[in-house]
Amino acid sequence: MIEIIPNWHPFVIHFSVALLCFSTALFLLGYIPALNKKRDELLVTAKWSLYIGTCFTVLAVASGWQAYSSVNHDTAGHAAMTIHKTWALLTLMLYLLTACLFYFTQRKGIKIWFIFLLLISTGSLMVTGYLGSENVYRHGLGVMRIPAIHAAGDANAGPHGHHGTMAKLGSSVEHHGESSEMPEADSHEGHHGSMDKIDADLDTFIESLELPEAHSNEGHHDSMDEAEVDSLGESPEMPEAHSHEGHHH
Repeated sequence: MIEIIPNWHPFVIHFSVALLCFSTALFLLGYIPALNKKRDELLVTAKWSLYIGTCFTVLAVASGWQAYSSVNHDTAGHAAMTIHKTWALLTLMLYLLTACLFYFTQRKGIKIWFIFLLLISTGSLMVTGYLGSENVYRHGLGVMRIPAIHAAGDANAGPHGHHGTMAKLGSSVEHHGESSEMPEADSHEGHHGSMDKIDADLDTFIESLELPEAHSNEGHHDSMDEAEVDSLGESPEMPEAHSHEGHHH
C-alpha cells in the first residue's frame, strides 16, 4: 500500500477543497440570467459536487484527527493543530448542514438564504485550508525531513544549490569584466596615439603649405615695389627733367 506521511490526510483534503469550491461556483453561476438555458445542468453538477465533496470532507476530518494524535510536535505546533482541528470540525458541520438542507428544501428551487449559507461554509473551508498549510510550512508538522541550512559561504548553500551557482556566475562575471577592461584601455590608448599622429602630420602639412606661400608673396611684393619705383621714379622723372631743361634753353 502507498505510504503517505503522516497519513492520508494531505491526499484526501485536496478532493474536499476542490469539489466544494467548484460546487459553490456552479451554484452562483446558476443565478446569472445569461445562463438560464444552462441552469438545470449547472445545478445538477453543483448538487453532486456538494454531495461528493462533503463525503471527502468527512474522510479528511477523520484522517486529520488521526494525524493530530500521531505526528511529532512541540507546544506551538500543538496549539496550531488544535486551532486547525476546531475550524475543520466547524467546516464539516456547516457542509453537512448545507448538504442536508439542499436535499430536503432546495430540490425544487434555490433560495437566497441557501446561497448565503453556502458562502459561509466556503469561507470556513478556506480558513481551515490556510491553517492546515500553516501547520506544515510554518510549524513543520508531519514533515519527515527538513533540509539542512548551509553556511552563507558554502558553494552548495541555498535552495537547489542556487547560491553556489549564483556565486560561481558572479565570479565569472567579475573575471570577465577584469579581462575585458584591459583590452578596452589598450584600444583607447592606441586610438589616442593614432589621433595624435594624425594631428602632427596635419600640422606639418599645413606648415608646408603656408611657408612657401608667405615666401612667394613677399618676393612678389618686393619685385612689384622695385618695379613700380623704377618705372614711376626713373622713367617719368628723367624725361620730364630733360623736357624742362630743353624748354629753358
